[in-house]
Parts: sequence; C-alpha cells; structure tokens
Amino acid sequence: YILSSLPYIGDRLADNLLLQFNTISEVARASVKELQKVPKIGKKKAELIYRMFH
Repeated sequence: YILSSLPYIGDRLADNLLLQFNTISEVARASVKELQKVPKIGKKKAELIYRMFH
C-alpha cells in the first residue's frame, strides 16, 4: 500500500482509510473532520494526515 508507507499510517489504518474513502485521491481530499470519522483516527492524527496531502 502506498498509504501504509506514509508516516503515522500503518497497514490497519491504511485499510480503514480505504474502507471509508475508497481511493487515495479521496483520502487526500478529505477534511480533518471527515478523517476523524475513520476508526482509530483522532483529531491529532487526522490533522497530521491532512497536512501530508495539503
């Protein structure tokens, strides 16, 4: 997975992100609030992921 190679994202979190958003492009377009809806992602991690794509 490309997602699991990013900092702060392991295999399980990458799976959860793809289950929620379907594609890496959709993950990249997601807001912090949308990212927080993914299991195992709190506000801090959502902000880190958001900053990686913006």
